[in-house]
Amino acid sequence: MRSILFLLLLSLGLLVAGCIPPKQVRQIESDNSSLRYQVDSLRTEMGRLRSLVARAEQQAQQSKEQSLKVSADLDVRLEQFQRQFQIMDDRLDDLNNRVANLPSKLRVASEKSTPPPANVNATAKEPPDAAPADNEPAIDRNALADMGKLYDASYQDLTQGKFDLARQGFAEFLRRYPESALADNAQYWIGESYYSQREYVRAAMEFAEVAEKYPAGDKVPASMLKRAYALLSLSKRTEARALLEKLVKQYPNTNEAELAKARLKDMQ
Repeated sequence: MRSILFLLLLSLGLLVAGCIPPKQVRQIESDNSSLRYQVDSLRTEMGRLRSLVARAEQQAQQSKEQSLKVSADLDVRLEQFQRQFQIMDDRLDDLNNRVANLPSKLRVASEKSTPPPANVNATAKEPPDAAPADNEPAIDRNALADMGKLYDASYQDLTQGKFDLARQGFAEFLRRYPESALADNAQYWIGESYYSQREYVRAAMEFAEVAEKYPAGDKVPASMLKRAYALLSLSKRTEARALLEKLVKQYPNTNEAELAKARLKDMQ
């Protein structure tokens, strides 16, 4: 069948060739060559365009990935700035508390350093027993200085990212000075050190200790807020929401309450 078809086509070609003048045949062949050249050129151009499109798609994908990376980096830096700002704000609270407590501490030290009234009946030969009174306030002042140095050194470690060392210092501070006005602050910073290392389970536990051990401390609202943040990082949205609502209700006039309201709004 194929042989017969080939013979028919060959005969038809010969017939046509015999009927068409040679000049016209050459023109047709020239046109045919020109068309083939144009087809080859188009194929080459299409290949080049495909290459350009592929390259553009690759660059677009790389740009998208780069944008995502930049966005992620910005989120991390923003979180770091927010954490640093929170640390500085809390540090200011610490200083304000210590300044507020300073007059009472100085008054106590002054009372202890004041010698007892002289005995008018005492003879001139009897020396005043002033040595204990002179030594006692020096011991108190040294104790206060040591307490401040330990707290400040631990806080310095925290701001420098030495979280393990900072925790050790604050734990030692709580062991030595459990009744200090800065005890709740020290406990809060222990929680903050874990939070900064993304150890959210331990951070939530340490933040909870602030309200349990120092319910009258001024760090309770901040510890509640950061505990809620830690719970959110652990995907415990129900517990976090309840804690944020409790914070807003119990401490409505605090900065932490405003931050809690904003976070509750974001959770809707």
